[in-house]
Amino acid sequence: MTKEIYKPQFYKLITEWVSLLWQHLGEVVLLSALGFFGSIPLITGGVIFAGTYNIMRLLVARELALKEDFTSAVKEKWKTATALFLVNLAIILILAFDLYFFWNSPDIKFLFWVGIWFVLVFLMGLVYMFPMLTAENFSFKKIFVRSFKMAMVDPLFSFLVAGFSMLWLALCVILIPMLATVAFGGLALWGSLAYREMSLKVDSILAVKPESATEKDLDAENEH
Repeated sequence: MTKEIYKPQFYKLITEWVSLLWQHLGEVVLLSALGFFGSIPLITGGVIFAGTYNIMRLLVARELALKEDFTSAVKEKWKTATALFLVNLAIILILAFDLYFFWNSPDIKFLFWVGIWFVLVFLMGLVYMFPMLTAENFSFKKIFVRSFKMAMVDPLFSFLVAGFSMLWLALCVILIPMLATVAFGGLALWGSLAYREMSLKVDSILAVKPESATEKDLDAENEH
């Protein structure tokens, strides 16, 4: 029997996200508050992300999530998580400054749209970074590189996922401030679901095409 490549369905993912968000509303609110206040010093943002995404990974897998799962992720991943958080924060600030500069420079304003393209690609990869951090025992470099490779396996799906992430943040921060109580937890839950879907697609591709470029790339990375 011919194996088929797994196809993530975006609308079903939204339905599952809403269902899990409602079922675990208490945990989402608690982790959202912890994420907001715990990330204020910035240097602690990475460890908060590591713990939160680990809890959400377990909820997505329909496993029991305990406070020990939060603390264990923090202890094991704090170095890589902190590096990921600070590097991505720096990239966001640089991209924001570049867009502002290009938009206000008539002679090179066309570069603003080039910058928008880079922002979109960056957000598509960013979605998978912290879920990958908690699911795999990878180094900072491997997480950073593989996240973008994963995003390009199904660019349309990754684009929709990143777009929904931005829409969710906009709803929570600007349009419906009451949703701020579930903003961070909801985002972590969404990213964890998206990572599961893309992992299933990558696994199915490797199963159908064991000698594909995707597998060769991964093997080459594992040699280093």
